Amino acid sequence: MSNASWGPQWSGPAYRQGPSSVPSDVSAADVLRYEIKELGNSINFDMGRIGELEAIPGNRLVWVTKTPEDAERYGSNPESINLPRGSETIATDQEGGYLVLTPRKGNEND
Repeated sequence: MSNASWGPQWSGPAYRQGPSSVPSDVSAADVLRYEIKELGNSINFDMGRIGELEAIPGNRLVWVTKTPEDAERYGSNPESINLPRGSETIATDQEGGYLVLTPRKGNEND
């Protein structure tokens, strides 16, 4: 995997609608392809780097916003979460959403 940075680092408060429900056996690349191809979401992501996400578990990705008001665009009951240090923004959408890659757990090999 490339050592190139994905995007701006982000740690601390963020907002989202409900818990993430991505299974651990789905890759981060699969998550992005699903968002774009199956859901038809317009996502700002460098598709030239999609291969770098193949070995990353999809459950390391989380959609968040910077404000509760932005999170309300996705539903009526946003929750506050704290992104761990080392989280990086890898993509954005047109509604104020940020797709964030959280740091790997100690037992992952990516």
